[in-house]
Amino acid sequence: MRFLIALITATAIAACHKEPEKTATQLRAEIHGAAKTAEDSVKTLDKAAAEGAAKSATVALDLLRKMHGKPGVAAEALVDDALLTECETAALKVGRWATLTKEKVERREKLGGWKAKAYYALDAMVWKVFVHGLALAADQAAAGNLKALPDKVQKSAEEAVRFAEDYVGPQRLASGEVDWQGVSRALKEIKEMPADLRLLLSVLMMATTEFDLAFYELESIPAASLKTVGLRATHRLLLGCSYLSQGYGQLGMNELEEADKLSADPQLKLDPAGKCCLHLMVGCYFMREKRWADADRCLAAASLAWPDNPLIVYLTGERQIATHEYAEAEKSFAKAAQGSGFEWLAEKVQARAKRLRDDPAGLEPVVFDFNFMAEIASKCIEGKTQKSEGVKKLREQMETAKTYMRDLKEKLPELKMKMPEWKMPEMKELFQGKESGEKTAEKEKAGV
Repeated sequence: MRFLIALITATAIAACHKEPEKTATQLRAEIHGAAKTAEDSVKTLDKAAAEGAAKSATVALDLLRKMHGKPGVAAEALVDDALLTECETAALKVGRWATLTKEKVERREKLGGWKAKAYYALDAMVWKVFVHGLALAADQAAAGNLKALPDKVQKSAEEAVRFAEDYVGPQRLASGEVDWQGVSRALKEIKEMPADLRLLLSVLMMATTEFDLAFYELESIPAASLKTVGLRATHRLLLGCSYLSQGYGQLGMNELEEADKLSADPQLKLDPAGKCCLHLMVGCYFMREKRWADADRCLAAASLAWPDNPLIVYLTGERQIATHEYAEAEKSFAKAAQGSGFEWLAEKVQARAKRLRDDPAGLEPVVFDFNFMAEIASKCIEGKTQKSEGVKKLREQMETAKTYMRDLKEKLPELKMKMPEWKMPEMKELFQGKESGEKTAEKEKAGV
């Protein structure tokens, strides 16, 4: 009996000391306070504070949702739709800032790790050897007849001329012939790899699924070295894709948003094919995010940059599949298959159209099959090269980047990276390996 009385007494005392339930005003203040803490944590990289803010906002918002539409206490505001929407918006910002802080901390740790340090040390060494090799080929050409040299040396000498003229200046004698000694001197003046060549190198790395190496390469490019809007936009675009490959979703989205802003800059001086590519890649990101108005805007801008491009019409069809506009998608596929020098695309488009007719609801967009899109993009650039001096130069520079990447990978066997653990499963298709891309192409051809 005494035990029962003691238990009742203890329960009564505990009830008297129970914390009063928080009001809507207090919960609202907690969420906005958490937002301020989370925003500050992005600057201070305080991961613990960011996580605490996110947890606090989640709990407060959950309580507000339970109070939504119920009669409020006297002199206390009712949790109506407007108040709940305001707090949900603030809580969403808390989540984004907390995620951004977490990703920035992980990024900092990755860049400070031994793999990054080893890569940068070897990269600097290989670059010196690479430039020295080109200068040596120029010296050999200066010492005798270029045509008498072995084929490999001839190719290196020709590449040395292009490289020196691209990044230092003209290397010609009054007669118009190559000043081989001048080429050699010019190459020795280039102490660091030019930023635009690093961009091309990172593209090659991503195309061969070397995502860690691409990440290190892109992070090594100083923003101040990118003198044009085109280079800055390309860097943002590639950095966004690189962050997504590392699982840094919020960092990646932020970079792609910036690339989109730069793509609308009137000072953007890119070749039509380059502008088109930029708009299409950002547009694909918007498609994945289901931001249809932004995706349509990018497709329109791509079409303006490079009119009558069947690839844009084809992607319009893919976008229409995603929004279940099947009849319109079939029209887009039919239009994309018509001539314009893109007959190679017709077979793929016709296979897509057949599958669309057979099973509209079961057809998934292939916009994010990296290999499929890379094949189509390369074909488009191939055709455009005949008319574009800018793209011709780009392809020459890409060959230089390929040569350098081959030399680099020979020196980096111990840094051969595995695919990163995917933290954003919905983006995995964008970076599929070659085997997956081949299977997709085979299915397309078979009309499966």
